Amino acid sequence: MVDPQVSSIANRMSLRPPLAESLELLHRVCKLIRLEKSQPVPEALQAIQATFPQVRDFERDFPSLCFNIATGVGKTRLMGAFITYLYKTHGIRHFFILAPNLTIYNKLIADFSPGSPKYVQGLAEFATFRPVRCSYREAKGSVLRYSSTSNHMNSKVPGPKWQSWPP
Repeated sequence: MVDPQVSSIANRMSLRPPLAESLELLHRVCKLIRLEKSQPVPEALQAIQATFPQVRDFERDFPSLCFNIATGVGKTRLMGAFITYLYKTHGIRHFFILAPNLTIYNKLIADFSPGSPKYVQGLAEFATFRPVRCSYREAKGSVLRYSSTSNHMNSKVPGPKWQSWPP
């Protein structure tokens, strides 16, 4: 049975079936582990493997999920649904969005900007409590989306000390 909150978000954001299934999967995982920095990674992995035995490893020092979504299906919309779900059901307010290159980064900025034809944060919850986009050094406000490109993070140019996140 699909959770009513998940169903509501999926319907209001017009998620296609594979995206709605991904949102439901996120919901199921969030019920299995604590969404806290103090959650031991081996414990989280064991809890997830009990329900999803095909999961072998997070490949990171923190729980991480990867969704196999086809091109053009609406990954940006799914990202907006994940943000909405995590904010509404778990009170999470800080999100880091990493783009593979400047082209995708600029597209994401446009898609997360009010007035854009593809605006993905159009839910009523954000009408009066609008998310803001900023660098991680500007983390003051309501729901935050941190944006950067993997090229910037891998470059040697002076900038944020990403390895020191969180501050």
